[in-house]
Amino acid sequence: MPCCAPALPWRTGLAFYPATAQRRFTVCTYDDVTTVLLAAVVCRLADQAPGLALDVCSLPADMADVFERGDNDLLVMPEQNTAGLKHPQLVLFEDNQVFMV
Repeated sequence: MPCCAPALPWRTGLAFYPATAQRRFTVCTYDDVTTVLLAAVVCRLADQAPGLALDVCSLPADMADVFERGDNDLLVMPEQNTAGLKHPQLVLFEDNQVFMV
């Protein structure tokens, strides 16, 4: 059984087997990220990790406090909003937004 344990700075050393894992993760993010990114993630999870579930919620106003308390597992947000957070961070994608009139 292959182990999915990426070499990331916050790796715990615990083995994670997606095919047999039974876990619920809470992800807080913006609506556009939910539409663009998480739709594909949910499809892959259903295929490769059927025992995993995602609770997706909007970013709360007190997101840093919520994350510190452990009320969610993952925050996905623009880099400029992460200045005060002391947790490991990884750039997922880059996006250019255009305002048109």
